[in-house]
Amino acid sequence: MNSYKIQLLLTVVAVVASLAGCSSDRQPGPTVPVISIPMAELDSDSLMVGPSGGSLGVVGVNLSIPAGALSETILIKLTKLADGSVDLTPNGQRFAKQVSLSFSIPAGQDITKTIVRWFDPSAGSWVVIPSIGSSVTRTARLAHFSRYDLSVIELSD
Repeated sequence: MNSYKIQLLLTVVAVVASLAGCSSDRQPGPTVPVISIPMAELDSDSLMVGPSGGSLGVVGVNLSIPAGALSETILIKLTKLADGSVDLTPNGQRFAKQVSLSFSIPAGQDITKTIVRWFDPSAGSWVVIPSIGSSVTRTARLAHFSRYDLSVIELSD
């Protein structure tokens, strides 16, 4: 996908998001389905990981697989996509011990307004998952691989 198409896609997403926030009397509603759009890769890292564990990462995202999480050696890939999400493959991979996915918090961002989500393809929507924040990262413990992201939420007064 060329940079013009990425720029256009990001502009459309920004306009839709700003229009969605125009109403001051919003009521809770159903989850809005997310359409799966192929995203350009911004960065990726891959590593053969086995029973002894390992770690890999790209700018702003780290994945740590503890010893004993895998019973055999497999190729693990972490891909940062143009929309800011991270795709972990092999998709659906399960672990005997949870793995840690850590996102760096952007400078100036309030950690209390950040969440980690995974994309549930069967529901077609993002699902918030438990995570722990420090002053510089937000970390989620994962039992399986999928697509994840770090999101900022707006807390109402």
